Amino acid sequence: LNVKKDHPNGNGETCTPANPSDPVWPLVEKIEPNKIDAAGDYFIKGVNLPWVNYGYSLGLSAKDGSHLGFSRSLTQLYDKMDKRKGDVVRIFLFTDFRAGMQFDASGMPIGFTDKVYEDMQALLDSARALGVKLIPVLFDFTIADGQSGVDLGEHPDLISDPAKRQALVNIFSNFITTFGNDPSIYAWDLMNEPEVASTASITNLKTFLGAFRDLI
Repeated sequence: LNVKKDHPNGNGETCTPANPSDPVWPLVEKIEPNKIDAAGDYFIKGVNLPWVNYGYSLGLSAKDGSHLGFSRSLTQLYDKMDKRKGDVVRIFLFTDFRAGMQFDASGMPIGFTDKVYEDMQALLDSARALGVKLIPVLFDFTIADGQSGVDLGEHPDLISDPAKRQALVNIFSNFITTFGNDPSIYAWDLMNEPEVASTASITNLKTFLGAFRDLI
């Protein structure tokens, strides 16, 4: 069963429910000729959502082990995504590792916390169901902006220390293999405003971001 709605402005939407009685019918196609400008170039219509539970979207909190990630409340997640149905959404993931990553006593990253994969899958499932395309942002400049504390994940050494940097890349390898080519992902954004990561050198930032670029 397909239901198509054509709008006077030329836009169109097609929804295909698994069952007609489902409360939400997944959007499978949205045609918006108005996204093509006069020069014939395509531009993205969407929204930036950096401050939705900032820093705690994936995994367990470094402060107390609590879980505030996407899979904690699917109802809230779907409500947020439903408002962006058919749009492109830029959304933050690990930010500065105030959640989602385990470190040993020396600050070496040793693995994701519990719930990271479940939270990411919940995000992708909601996007797929509602016809949302995602631009996930892996990190934020707050990882190396000179602000420290339990609630502020300051980890400039992940950028500057070759061993820690490589350990982080190794941890992310399976994450990217698992989710990197999901059809709900429009593009990946490696880091938000890296130029504001003031405690990391430009050379080290280029090396850090280059390693994740190559991984993706």
